[in-house]
Amino acid sequence: MAHPNLSDREKQLLELAAKGFTDQAISNQLGISIPTISTYWGRIRAKMGPHSRPELVATFIGESVQATVENLRKENEALQSKLRAQRIPAIAELIQQAPEAVIFVDRTGAILMGNQAAAELFGCSVDMFPQLRVGAFIPNELHDRHRQHRERFFGTGGKTRMGDHEGVEARKLDGTPIQILASVSTVETEKGLVAVVFAREAPPEPPGKLSA
Repeated sequence: MAHPNLSDREKQLLELAAKGFTDQAISNQLGISIPTISTYWGRIRAKMGPHSRPELVATFIGESVQATVENLRKENEALQSKLRAQRIPAIAELIQQAPEAVIFVDRTGAILMGNQAAAELFGCSVDMFPQLRVGAFIPNELHDRHRQHRERFFGTGGKTRMGDHEGVEARKLDGTPIQILASVSTVETEKGLVAVVFAREAPPEPPGKLSA
């Protein structure tokens, strides 16, 4: 977990600052005074280090992203333990219960299935996934690189781990670019080796200019 020593209010301050809120805007949002906000910044610096406001926000976002990716990895592993020895039709209901976006991709790049969270992330409907290839959600300029990576991954039986990824360039079905966090691994099914992808939209980058 990122910043386990921070209080909920301190985290709230950092989250709002990460969205570009000035101290005055945070004051209005939370209904607390500017001097109180300054006190909170002092407490945050005491816990995170004597950094500038932008540095504190960037560190908070970075560690939050790492914690999110780690959670995705753990959820991926937990799901895989349930998937082993099950048939593809039997796991459709299981993945629909997952809170993160989940898609199953075969070695050709065809999407076998995806859950509702994945449909919302990529701007399509669940029943469209079997008609799509993973390239539909990858920028055109990255298609060749992804194909080579996928072939190498499946060519080694999944032993060349795709792993966890931060800030991956992706796109919605309509072409809108998005940044995602993803954890990828494999499961053996009746259809052979299948890549299981957990994903969620990445948090926004810290603003370039923040008030002190």
